[in-house]
Amino acid sequence: MINPLNQYVTVLQRFSYIPGNLPNMPAGIIGVAFDITHFKNDTSIIHTIEKVKEVDGIQINELLYKKIHPVENVNVLPISLREHQVLQHMAEGMSSKQIASTLFLSVHTVNNHRKNMLQKTSCKTSSELLNYALKHGHL
Repeated sequence: MINPLNQYVTVLQRFSYIPGNLPNMPAGIIGVAFDITHFKNDTSIIHTIEKVKEVDGIQINELLYKKIHPVENVNVLPISLREHQVLQHMAEGMSSKQIASTLFLSVHTVNNHRKNMLQKTSCKTSSELLNYALKHGHL
């Protein structure tokens, strides 16, 4: 999900139905969504279905279904192929001068790629950019 700052966030969605008077007919549904970006750092989707039941006067949740859906190759990083190459070399600890030499570019071009990636991802520092790329599975 993208927040108002145009950043990807991980959310927990929780929905419950309100039982109605007729069998298998809910009276309504209520749901909430929470930002859990700081608690979950992968892109998998976990789908669970639980049933609330009462045991000895205490309500407990009984797990009826659980499946983990891995999300792979999600291209959420809005950068070009060349910028991605620069990013990979940054992750290896290379300086702009070293990256320029490796990719046969000028240092100014490498610095422009770095600046553009920061702007596109709304990151303020190179460290934040690398963390963003790691978090979204691009490194």
